[in-house]
Amino acid sequence: VKHGDRVLILGGSGGVGSAAIQIAKNHAKASFIATTSTQSEFCKNLGADQVINYQSQNWWEVDKFQEDKFDIIIDTVGGGNFYERAEKVLKTCKQGGSFVAVTGDNPKPDCNTSWKLIKFFAKMGWQVLYPKLKTTTLPKYVLVVPHGET
Repeated sequence: VKHGDRVLILGGSGGVGSAAIQIAKNHAKASFIATTSTQSEFCKNLGADQVINYQSQNWWEVDKFQEDKFDIIIDTVGGGNFYERAEKVLKTCKQGGSFVAVTGDNPKPDCNTSWKLIKFFAKMGWQVLYPKLKTTTLPKYVLVVPHGET
């Protein structure tokens, strides 16, 4: 997150999301919006410029966001196929847009067979590679993988 970036944090009231709010606001002086279901005041107290209740409003359908796109979307929720939805409100890679997936689209993948494990890693690799091939139309995809998690 750079100084002045527009940032959307999915899951702003969670542990990682609340840390992301504070880092974005205090260190980068970024303007940003956080999504949460019930903790709007908590996110505002952390410094969120705006909070969206994702249960009553789809962030990817907000006209204002589609017109003035985000520089970065940080997904701390996962499992919602948010990368594809983000294309509507996030700058392309060529414009400097990045989608940071802290959990990935499937936070609890079914990898109990060799075939499912191969499919999981192939999809994960494709999500990182495909936007690099389509820099003019897609945002950069960054996957954050935890180390030592069991």
